Amino acid sequence: MLTILNPESFDWENMSISECIRGNAWDTYFTLKIFRTLKEELEKQDRWNLIENLVMPLTPDFAEIEYNGVDVSLKALDEVGKDLQDRNTDDEDRLYEYKEVSQKYNVGSNDDIVKILFTDEKGFQMYPSVFTEEDNPSVNEECLKNLLEDIEEEMNKRSKNDN
Repeated sequence: MLTILNPESFDWENMSISECIRGNAWDTYFTLKIFRTLKEELEKQDRWNLIENLVMPLTPDFAEIEYNGVDVSLKALDEVGKDLQDRNTDDEDRLYEYKEVSQKYNVGSNDDIVKILFTDEKGFQMYPSVFTEEDNPSVNEECLKNLLEDIEEEMNKRSKNDN
């Protein structure tokens, strides 16, 4: 309840009925206020139909899943995990086919990827678009996405020039 400051230490068992009713009334009031505000905002963004027609009808199913959990086949999960691990291993092995990727590097290591992409004289010598707080090149998701976009753009330019 919103009127309870510390639910862990509150004496729920000895709460008066009037205090319980008042607290539930406040909870209901604020819940309705939040609902109306969110609905209005979703209507402005033309997203209310999605909530009303997709999410709300599924709410009982979501509640049941949350309450009962979801059955997961451990065998299938293991198979998916092994398949992903095999694919990652294959992709890592393919990276070593490039002359810029020395066998001395572990392509699963962020530090080694930084060397391969940016700092090693025999590496790709690309320019990092993102830096860490320590002003070192970063290989976070944003940086790798930027690099991929730059590479795709360059490859598109080259294919247009070849035609």
